[in-house]
Amino acid sequence: MPDESAHKLMIRNAVREGMIAARRNAWPALLLMIAGSLLVAAYYNLPGVRLALENVVQLREKMGLVYPMLSTAFFGGLLPVIMRRFHLGIKEALSGVVFYLLFWAEKGIEIDLFYRLQDWMWGPDNDWQTLLAKMCFDQFVYSVLIAAPTMTLAYLWKDAGFKVGGVRVALSEKSLLARILTVQLSGWAVWIPGVLIIYAFPQPLQLPLNNLILTLWVMLLILLTRAKTGDSARPSTPASVSSERDIDPV
Repeated sequence: MPDESAHKLMIRNAVREGMIAARRNAWPALLLMIAGSLLVAAYYNLPGVRLALENVVQLREKMGLVYPMLSTAFFGGLLPVIMRRFHLGIKEALSGVVFYLLFWAEKGIEIDLFYRLQDWMWGPDNDWQTLLAKMCFDQFVYSVLIAAPTMTLAYLWKDAGFKVGGVRVALSEKSLLARILTVQLSGWAVWIPGVLIIYAFPQPLQLPLNNLILTLWVMLLILLTRAKTGDSARPSTPASVSSERDIDPV
């Protein structure tokens, strides 16, 4: 059937796009993994680093759920907009800024509750068996079934001018499954090692570490994009920086 052949071709193209993005992300992901591993070592071996991070935990305990809302809205929503504006010359419309703030505020609560669930399911230990179990459930259950689909649809709605009709048109051109495949495959290159680093820390520090890794990741992508395009020309918006493709929250 022609429709079936077209769908298979669409899926193959989505997988290819995701693999290309994953390969493109390999070096930044490696740098991120090295930086994260050094932070893990510093936390468990340097009292000064441990004390600084424990101050973050105290602030979080005082603020309750307001902390994941505000911190993730800032690090996942506002900060990338500011960085794209000043480093790439990309100005976001006010409606886009509001969308990012609200979307990432909600994601902050969602991710925080998910990390608590992980701690309840698998325990607070950071031995390799526990880390592996948490990583697999995170990346192959939560990310596949919840994080990637909701992010894909939300960003698609935003890109369609916040019109449901525009989302329908976009999905008729490229299916939701194909879009999720591209997002997920590219995201795994970053977040499989990323969540292993996150889960190496105690649960109260996992959301702040998520925010930190997300910020470092966006910074690396922006710096690499700027280096490739040069400062003299205003680059078109790179998918790896401006879309959900590479900025998977968990």
